Amino acid sequence: TPAPTPQPTPQPFDDGGWQMWEGSGITYHGPAYDVATYCPASPSKPIGNACWRLDNDPNFKTDVLAPYCSRNDLIAFGHPTAVECGECTEIRVQRLDGGYNQIVVMTTDNPGSGGTTSSPELSTAGKEHLTQGTGKQLGDRLPFEWRKVECTAQGSETSQPTFQPTTQPNGCESVCQAQGETCYVPAWASPCFTPAGGKADCDTFAGEFCG
Repeated sequence: TPAPTPQPTPQPFDDGGWQMWEGSGITYHGPAYDVATYCPASPSKPIGNACWRLDNDPNFKTDVLAPYCSRNDLIAFGHPTAVECGECTEIRVQRLDGGYNQIVVMTTDNPGSGGTTSSPELSTAGKEHLTQGTGKQLGDRLPFEWRKVECTAQGSETSQPTFQPTTQPNGCESVCQAQGETCYVPAWASPCFTPAGGKADCDTFAGEFCG
């Protein structure tokens, strides 16, 4: 009697592909990584730093950068992990309440590091968001988890757990000013932060400014 054909063993669902970054924690860079430096995609906004070759690709800005800039979730630029120019990673930092602050970052500098990035970095506004509720300051490096994602895909259903009270007030004055913050972004799980660039940075994330 022939032996039965072995069947694949069902594998448990993983944790969504998240990996703990083993090197230095993430920090921020200056205006060179600001969203406004690259978005909206335009010939007048070159891809700088170590990823300047992306400007030689005639399709990059129309097919990748423009859709990325149009995402409704939180985005940033920089070099947080070991991926190539124009590729994206999702970063998450655990808050003291057990939830996560998350952001998607396109690599526009120091690509392909092979996991040895000495200084993972992103935009200042992105670092401000990741720092919220962690008990740390803007200048503190944050341990983080990461996973590679599509730049043009919208945030997945598992990307950002939300923790909301039954009744939640709306608006910058009623929500954020009470916390000492000056920008309200209703799409975020933690909607309040104080942008370094004031109203201009708040507008970048489609927020309501009350500073």
